[in-house]
Amino acid sequence: MKQIKILFILLVFVLSCKKEQPTQVVRKETMSVTKSKPYKQKNKDFNFCQKLEKESLEKELCILSAFLHKKGIKVSDKLFKDRNKKLLNVDLDTLSREYINVTSDGYNISSYENILNTYYESIYYNPNTTEPLFTDTEVIDRLMKGEDPEAIKLIAFNDIFYNDNREYTSFFLKDTDSAFKLVLELDYLRNFEIIKHVVLNLNPYNLDSFELDNILYHNNKKIKKEFLNYIYVIRGVEFIGEIKSSLLKKNNTSIEQESIDYLDYLIKNSESFKGVVVDNDGYTNFRKSKSTDSIILGRIDMGSLVNIIKVESNWVKISYNKTEGYIHKSRIIF
Repeated sequence: MKQIKILFILLVFVLSCKKEQPTQVVRKETMSVTKSKPYKQKNKDFNFCQKLEKESLEKELCILSAFLHKKGIKVSDKLFKDRNKKLLNVDLDTLSREYINVTSDGYNISSYENILNTYYESIYYNPNTTEPLFTDTEVIDRLMKGEDPEAIKLIAFNDIFYNDNREYTSFFLKDTDSAFKLVLELDYLRNFEIIKHVVLNLNPYNLDSFELDNILYHNNKKIKKEFLNYIYVIRGVEFIGEIKSSLLKKNNTSIEQESIDYLDYLIKNSESFKGVVVDNDGYTNFRKSKSTDSIILGRIDMGSLVNIIKVESNWVKISYNKTEGYIHKSRIIF
């Protein structure tokens, strides 16, 4: 009789375990679906974000993305992938990580939220350390009412980096550190006013290794010729010489020798009258004669160095790739 009771208890235990298993599977599937939902949302919504895990990075980026959408700043999946690959050398199609740091001090991109996160601290961080962390509602209110001082930086970086919106140019002209980060670290070279501001604020006599690398190389390690061309025209050949001196103090590698060769090219050709293309569209038309109705010989990329033959009213006669023609005076500096 005792043995029968023991067998009965064991049978009840086994059956109860089998009944619990489907519940565990459903719970795991539900968690998985919940985690992926914010990344697939087309219309970002604060209410949805607030349902995510408390004070998680996932929730923070969801809230910041919803905030940008409220401000009319939207980035398509294709544009987000293309811009990150071209400028940051980050191929999102080959990465499994959800968040990737892209600057020295922790700016990161979210491959699911299509956002460049510029916050150093958590959005829940309360600078008044005697008070508790901000709640979701307080965070959202601060963002929407303009009470969060970091919000304008988030807007400016995302709208100019992905959408080429020049509306926030003044922000970077006032915040030199952000301008340096945009141009030197993030490789954004599509706004001449900001580029010029950075070039004029570079100190040729105090270039550390990190800053030197950001001046010389794109994130894909190719030489940043267009930026060196701007330095050459705006600051002169002496600055180029200082960059070369700083580079020679480092260990010579094959890539650094390529940089030295290009710097030498600029120095040796300093006597010829040169200009650099500055069209924010990314290129300017190279025409056969000095008229907007003239035949287009080709396009010259922004940042390209050209030989100047002479200035004729609002047009500049140039030589480019052994061909003579004209570009509008507003599209070149010399």
